[in-house]
Amino acid sequence: MSHRTDEDDWDDGETDSDDDDSATVACPYCERQIYDGSLQCPYCKNYISDADQPSGQKPWWIVVGVLVCLYMAFRWIAP
Repeated sequence: MSHRTDEDDWDDGETDSDDDDSATVACPYCERQIYDGSLQCPYCKNYISDADQPSGQKPWWIVVGVLVCLYMAFRWIAP
């Protein structure tokens, strides 16, 4: 006597080809396959688009703070 379950009907060979989580595209810089929604390539570390790239400028208050600290250190060392 054979006992049949619902798991017997499941086919291991079927895959969902519409799965967006595993969709990959080629990186425009190094041509390696990366995930479609990636902001940065994990291999070459280049940003995929210019809009995703962080700005290269430091905030003005950091620059002013460093200059003030250097001035105060200079005034303390050389009276």
